[in-house]
Amino acid sequence: MTEKNLFSIQYASNLSGVGLHTIRAWERRYNAVEPKRSGNGRRSYTQDQIEKLKLLKMLTNKGTSISQVASLSLEELKEILNFSSETQSMQATTKTDTIDFDLCLDRLKAAVSFKKLDILTYELDKISSEVSLRDLCIKVIVPFLRHIGSIYEAGDMSIAEEHAISSIFKFHIGSYLYSKPTSVTSSKVVALATPEGELHEFGILLGALLAKHYGIKFYYLGINLPCESLLKAAKELEVDVVILGVTNPVLDKKLLSEYIEKHFERLSNVDLWIGGRAGVVKESFFNPRLDFLETFEKIDKKMSSI
Repeated sequence: MTEKNLFSIQYASNLSGVGLHTIRAWERRYNAVEPKRSGNGRRSYTQDQIEKLKLLKMLTNKGTSISQVASLSLEELKEILNFSSETQSMQATTKTDTIDFDLCLDRLKAAVSFKKLDILTYELDKISSEVSLRDLCIKVIVPFLRHIGSIYEAGDMSIAEEHAISSIFKFHIGSYLYSKPTSVTSSKVVALATPEGELHEFGILLGALLAKHYGIKFYYLGINLPCESLLKAAKELEVDVVILGVTNPVLDKKLLSEYIEKHFERLSNVDLWIGGRAGVVKESFFNPRLDFLETFEKIDKKMSSI
């Protein structure tokens, strides 16, 4: 176990939800975990030990005495809590209402706070195995990215750190989109892109995630797409809906207006949804096939209805 795989008691407490005093008491009285100690006596914990603390907390919250379970192995605790992979899968589809999403977010925030990107990846993998793609998007990724944005804007995170975290999330979202096959249950087809000059792709990535959740066939066309290229692709792919992601508040109003005008000139029977900050042109267009969806909750509602 290398030093980088060991974590402080503050981190262990933050991630497991077990208080510092309680961790020390469980160690001293019941030998629940045995942390490594440095020359000055500071405790360091492994990932498995932090996971064990989480499970012990879950059991004690259910009324189990810590003295009855402290000596059990991680595997035995998982068995007691029905944490087998088969049960986890069942919970993900039938018991998502039991998931503590605040705790999920706290785990991700703790990993960022302690600058542990490997743990960020670990926690993201774990959460994704427990929840639906819709809840992963709306209840986990969206609020977490807002949190990261607020930290960055406050000057408490470097651009390198922000890029590293964004890259991790883009990688994971991509894996959810393309490595886990799901059946197509909707007759509709959507295409997702950002207009020329818009380089932020989280909006359309998460839109694709929602489409996958609802069984909608989708084409992810990417960012910074010239209008002519987007229109040609949408026509050739015979899509029913084009989703245009706009997060840049200073995107040229004239450019965005041209996208809308050309879309309905060439694709009059194809719906156009514009997500994000498109308020600069919202009052200029009135078309029953045009929708401005400023939040992911609105996009989610539209997706669920097609």
